[in-house]
Amino acid sequence: MSDTSDGEPIAEETVRVYRLRVAHPDEPDAELAVLAGLPPDRVAAAQRELVEFGLLLRSPAGWAALPPERAAEQVLARAEVEIAQRSLALATTRARLHGLDAPFRDARGLRSGARGVEHVTGAAAVRAQVAGLAHGTRRSVRAQLDGGSPPGGAVAHPPALDRELLGRGVRVRYLCADVHRGAEEFRAHVAEVCALGGEVRTVSAVPTRLFVYDDAHAVLPADPERPERGTVGVREPALVGFLGALFDHLWDRAVPFLENESAWVAPPEGTELLVLRGIAAGRTNEAVARELGVSPRTVTRIVAALLERLGTDSRFRAGVRAVELGWLS
Repeated sequence: MSDTSDGEPIAEETVRVYRLRVAHPDEPDAELAVLAGLPPDRVAAAQRELVEFGLLLRSPAGWAALPPERAAEQVLARAEVEIAQRSLALATTRARLHGLDAPFRDARGLRSGARGVEHVTGAAAVRAQVAGLAHGTRRSVRAQLDGGSPPGGAVAHPPALDRELLGRGVRVRYLCADVHRGAEEFRAHVAEVCALGGEVRTVSAVPTRLFVYDDAHAVLPADPERPERGTVGVREPALVGFLGALFDHLWDRAVPFLENESAWVAPPEGTELLVLRGIAAGRTNEAVARELGVSPRTVTRIVAALLERLGTDSRFRAGVRAVELGWLS
């Protein structure tokens, strides 16, 4: 038996199917069953298990088998984002419960006028909340924008507010999801922020919007799925510390928005994506050209452009890198 990273065993027949798929990515399932000496339904079940582990990917031509270490990286990356999202959900729930229990905490001395939780609703009130906190900030602002909502909106700084903060010498850091790189209006804002001394980075996934002011006050959505619920302002040191640590953890893994553009690669679309899927499945340029109804020269040109964009001269490495970037998921 082989072991997965969490100690659960992988059946020998699943390992056998994996080995055969590495050697025969385009083999029809029925013929692979003959090679494996297994019934077709057992081969299908083994392939489903390998897909769950991230060891196999479906392609138009058949299958693409990935090295175990690459599959492990993908699984761990997804798990890490899920852990961050669950931790943040727990912290938000705790904050909201604290906000409902003020009389008890007053009696027990667990909060004072400088601590606690404030629930703010209404767009105008939210803007006033954020502006008031920003105007009182003296040292630093951490601004975190998730990929599910536009850069403007309920919990965000207008450009004038960022100009004021940076003009006063406040350190302003924006952490955004990679999808924000395609928002032209936001790119102009980023250029201005960076020109004034601010810092902007992107990472593949950001769990929620968040602002942390002077390590003393945090603002985040009361309900990330329902913007109309407004925001939660947090002053409790333990919660503010946790939220700041979450930001710093993602910040250390992010890449600069402007200074290192090559770290973010634009995903392929249309014919480019179909060609990428073909080469990731191990198919030749000629085979891909026949399937797409284009000339082999066109496929060769697209493949060369994809390899250059992915920074490799290996078709196999290009497929692995495409999987890492989420292009083939």
